[in-house]
This record gives sequence, structure tokens and C-alpha cells, in this order.
Amino acid sequence: MRTILCLLLLATVGAVWANDGRVVASSGRVHRIHDKKTTVQMVRETVAMDVYPDTYTVTATFLFHNAGPATTVTMGFPEGGGGDLDGREYRRKTGFLTFATTVDGTTVTARRETASVGEEGEGYHTFWTKTVAFAKDQSHTVQVCYRSPAGGSVGSTFTCGYDFTGGNWRGEVEESLLTVHLHLAGTYLIDASAPMQRKGETLAHRWTHWQAEEDFFLSATATRPDAWRIAGTNISGNSDPDAIAVSGDLFAFPGTVEPDWLPPVIEKNGTLCIGLAALTTLLRDEAESAKVPEARRPTLDWDEKANTATLTYGTHVLRITPYQPVIHDGDTAITLPAAPFRTKPGRDYMVPSALFVPATAVVQLLGGTVTPHPETRTLAISLPQPAGIPPAEPKKTP
Repeated sequence: MRTILCLLLLATVGAVWANDGRVVASSGRVHRIHDKKTTVQMVRETVAMDVYPDTYTVTATFLFHNAGPATTVTMGFPEGGGGDLDGREYRRKTGFLTFATTVDGTTVTARRETASVGEEGEGYHTFWTKTVAFAKDQSHTVQVCYRSPAGGSVGSTFTCGYDFTGGNWRGEVEESLLTVHLHLAGTYLIDASAPMQRKGETLAHRWTHWQAEEDFFLSATATRPDAWRIAGTNISGNSDPDAIAVSGDLFAFPGTVEPDWLPPVIEKNGTLCIGLAALTTLLRDEAESAKVPEARRPTLDWDEKANTATLTYGTHVLRITPYQPVIHDGDTAITLPAAPFRTKPGRDYMVPSALFVPATAVVQLLGGTVTPHPETRTLAISLPQPAGIPPAEPKKTP
């Protein structure tokens, strides 16, 4: 009987911190230490992830088949952490909240090795090890179940992940199925690194005949229940031009949550209102793409004493006062379908107070068009050619 030392790397980061936030428990990595060929194939992999606001659980089920003579495989389930973390705390204690593993439905014991720690406690790494014997042409179902704290990063409320790597087993992985069940309350912007099929509160993706070398990452950012996005952009309603860009699709769950992200568009009393800072960002992006000189690009100024915002765009000089349904474009007074309003600041710098105006009325005033898409809660905005720049000439066909 041959013995092959392998690592079933579930990349299980028990408590990982990065300099800009916390990253916890990516999982599913399958790797073999030695370069010798193996007769054991990971045929199929099914991963079920249940995501909660503070924790998430993963149940990963692997079907292995030995296509050669009898062999024994040592599987190591890793656990590690890094970033803003003192790894010395995890030399002998786990970061998992729960951990269990089975072979063919029978619970087996995995031994946690003493963790190695980086210089000055910068991160740690260890393995939970066990051996699995394969007879000739035998298959085994190996399952790992664990629960870990949710991670986080700047620009998100929490994160979680799963790391697929299986190219060092025999042949390809015939199928990998990932299913994510979201158990949340309130409205979130959900961003996944893989193209997920959505059905209600469940996301799913399937890979076939691949080497299983891909990181899956999911982030969730809490927002307002009346939030909309601007199609094709990651712009937020933040007035800070350096604000973190947050991408993803809006998911509305029963219940409420404290927002961590100010959307660029808010639906208020049936009217879609755009953040004046978000609109200015769109206008400036268009001007930059058209190579408009900086001095002629749109500007947004706030006069605290007069309680008035001024948006300058080409020949337009819009003066807007919160809660007043009339705005001025130069000397012309224009009545809006709804009064501009300010949002209340959130619990931290990510959710500032911002001024919102009726989107359709103001964009049309500037020469653009607005198309709402309620099914995705996105607003498509078409902007005019930046002032002072002639339209591009059509390309001549040879």
C-alpha cells in the first residue's frame, strides 16, 4: 500500500484581519503537498454556505475516487489568519466557532496541529489532519462543516468566502456546485465574485470539468430600504469624491438594518431622487472622458450660511435649497415635482448627510434622460455632450 501525503486545503481562516478590515473563513481549497502523481480524483464538490449578519456556516461535501491500487491519503484542513491580528493568540486555540468532519457519514477526529506564527505575531497557519484509506477503485465521501465569524472590509458590512483549488488531484473536477443562502434582515447590496444565479434569497453557481482554481468572495453592505443604484456605475451618494466604491445587486429582506452605505438614488414618495454629489460625479466623469479642461468641468459648492448648493455645468448654474420645491438656473426659477431634501447622517463616516433632488427633472434640465428599471432598482442616466466640446465626428469607412 502506498501512502500519499495530501492537503485538503479548506483555506479556513478562523480570524483573519486585514489593514482595512476583517476577512474571515474562506474555504474549500484542495491541495496536495507532494508533486508525485496520485490516483485519487476529486470527482465532485458541493458547497452550501449559510450567511448570517455575524457568522456564516459552510458544509463542503467532496466525492473522491481512487482509480489505482490501495492507498492512504493524509488530509489536512488548514486554518489561518493574517493582517491586523496577533497570531500568537491562535497558536493553540482555534478561530473556528465550530468544526466537524465525516467520512462516508461517520464522524472522524481531526487533530489540530500547533500553529506556526509569523514574525511579531503577524498571522498564523495550521492544519487539522486525518487519514483516509482507499481500497482499489474505492470512493469516499468526505464532508467538512464549520462555522466562522463573518469578516469585513472598508466599504462593506461583512464578507465571507470560499477558495476553490483542486488542480493537484488526479484529472479535473467534474462538477463543483456552490449555493449561498442569505439569512439577513433589511436591505443589502450583495456583491459576488462569480456570476451567481439568483432565486429569491439564494445564489448559486456551477462549474464543470475544471481545475477548481478560483477564489469566491461575497460582500454584503447594508443600505436604506428605499435605495436604488445608477446603472453601469459604483457611485454612492457620498459627497466625498474619494468615497469607497461599492458594487453589487440590491437585495431586500424582511426587517431593518442600520445602513453602512448611502445609495446614489433614493425613492421618496414615489419620486426617484438623485444625490447631487452623485450627479456631479457622473457629470465630471463624462467631462473627463471628453477631455474637458479641469477649469471647465462641473463643480458643486455648498454655502453653509445661505443653506444653498450650487451646481455649475456648462451654461447652467443651478442653485438648490433643501426643502424648497423651486430651484434657479441662473435667473430662471424652475418648480420641481418634489422638494430637494437632506438625508440624516449614519453611524459612521460612510453614511454622511447628503442633498437629494428629483432625478428626472434635474437631469432633463441639463439635457439628459433618465430611464428607471424597477426590476433591478437601477436608474439608467444618459448625459448630454459636455458643454463646449463638439460631438465626435463619425468614423469614415475605408
